[in-house]
Amino acid sequence: MFNKNSIPKLIVIFPILMIFTITFVSGYFYIKTLREYTQKSANDKIKTYISTQIKENETLIQNIGDLVKYLDSTLEKNMKDELKERIDLAYKSAHYLYNKYKDKKSEKEIKEKIEDSLSQMLWEGKQNYVFITSYEGDNILSANPALNKKNLVAFEDADGRAVIIEEIVKVRKYTQGYIKTTFFKDKGEQILFVKDLGFYDWFVGSGIHFKIAKNKIKNKFLDYIKSISLDSHSFIKVYDQNKTIYSSKNLSKDIDRCLNLDNKTWAKLNGTNILIYKKEIPIFNWSIIFGFDTKEVKDKAKDELIALELKLEKETKLIFFGSLLIALFVSLLSFLLSRKIISIFKEYEKDVKQKQEELELVNYSLELRVKEEVQAHQEKEKMLIQNSKMAAMGDMISMIAHQWRQPLNQLSYIFMNIEGAYDDNDLSKEYLKKKISEGEKTLEFMSSTIDDFRNFFMPDKDVTSICLNEIAKESIKLTLNMLKNSNIEIFEDYKDNAHIKVYKNELLQVVLNLIKNSKDALLENSIKNPYIKIKTYQDNKNVYLVVCDNAKGIDEDISQKIFEPYFSTKESSSGTGLGLYMSKTIVETHLKGKLVFNNTKDGVCFIISLRIS
Repeated sequence: MFNKNSIPKLIVIFPILMIFTITFVSGYFYIKTLREYTQKSANDKIKTYISTQIKENETLIQNIGDLVKYLDSTLEKNMKDELKERIDLAYKSAHYLYNKYKDKKSEKEIKEKIEDSLSQMLWEGKQNYVFITSYEGDNILSANPALNKKNLVAFEDADGRAVIIEEIVKVRKYTQGYIKTTFFKDKGEQILFVKDLGFYDWFVGSGIHFKIAKNKIKNKFLDYIKSISLDSHSFIKVYDQNKTIYSSKNLSKDIDRCLNLDNKTWAKLNGTNILIYKKEIPIFNWSIIFGFDTKEVKDKAKDELIALELKLEKETKLIFFGSLLIALFVSLLSFLLSRKIISIFKEYEKDVKQKQEELELVNYSLELRVKEEVQAHQEKEKMLIQNSKMAAMGDMISMIAHQWRQPLNQLSYIFMNIEGAYDDNDLSKEYLKKKISEGEKTLEFMSSTIDDFRNFFMPDKDVTSICLNEIAKESIKLTLNMLKNSNIEIFEDYKDNAHIKVYKNELLQVVLNLIKNSKDALLENSIKNPYIKIKTYQDNKNVYLVVCDNAKGIDEDISQKIFEPYFSTKESSSGTGLGLYMSKTIVETHLKGKLVFNNTKDGVCFIISLRIS
């Protein structure tokens, strides 16, 4: 239907037809929709304002409710904390005076100084909040002059409790503690805190009445309400037993009728545009009225609606004539540009063809380079692995030498015993059999050692399901004599029972390399009491094998380089710089795990983490 010659013509004709069609159709629907929108917008604005105000006020009300619950729930704890702070201060003051004058003044003078000091302690503008009582019930210092210097053992509080005896028992048993009591009925319940002074058989105490503490909370809560920022349409009014104690603005007395509303309900004040919400605060016996006036918003929305309709009429005419002019302009412009578009199409087609040929050439060249780089990388990795194997083989030979040193000594000793028995004519058949048996056992151990190391160098063709504990134990078995000869102590801690699927000899090579690195570092740094710790553990996802030592750790200057190939802290004759690089490659590339290290207080820990199968 379309070909490359007809496309430029369609590009010219189609926009002209579309502009004329869209202009007339959209113009009609735009005018209709905009008129409906102006009506709906005014109503939605009022609804949105009311909804927003209700939501904001309910959030504020919820915050106030949560604050009241918090203040009420922490009332007793705060009282206890304040009492303890008072008594700890009094305790320190008394001990300071006692220690200062115990070798300089008489007991009577020291007691007078302590009484005088504690009687002057002030809280919230008052004094005598601290009392002193002896274990015999004598009131040494009291906040109530009527009780001062009297024996109060027989005193009973408003509930008939021998509260002084309770104080003495509490202090004797626990040295300090809290007691609730209604000491005097007219002042209500209070909390006391008493504490043993440690001398003169005295104890100090102080109390706070719940009524006083609750009044403090009321004042703090009222200050919080006064600090709330409201817009010009909103207000808050607080009543204490139907008596106004705070109002955010001057309001008519009609608001007071809302005290009869149900709690937590929005209602409209009769004859007004005011919405009201009442919140009861039972623990204070308060009622809080929240509200806002919608009249100003409704009037403003009505004025905006009238202005919007006038503006709409002007915009309708402007849009119609503007669209007509644009259509004519586009028609003229399309006609003038039609020939240019055709020539651009031809040039573009030629350019695309040329670019396609160039891209194919670049892709072919890139493929060749990628193959060369991959091949070079594989060759490099093979070389590194071969170097690592050669280094590992040298370490294994050294370990075999350590493993065989003692058995060879035993064989030499057996031969000496046989020769000595022969020279002394004591070489019986039974003695010869015994020594041959000892030699066979020694040779069997040496053969077993060779098998262990031969198995290590056998390539892993298949993954093996194994526990990290087995890897750790086999690593220690292969290196034990080498470590003992270097006087290095081994600590083992195994807490992993999960099995993982790995190439066993590759993982064993990593652990042996970490142990050897630790051994070399301990010897190089001449560490006193050197040790190597090997432990395993697991969590929900991974198993871990950790090798730690006390060789002073890894310097921060080289910590970012230790896993790089050919980087070594050892002399060139004793280190290839491939051990940690190959260890990290094996763990993270072949075994899909992680190998990291952390410096500790005494040395360093290398951590191998592998996913649980």
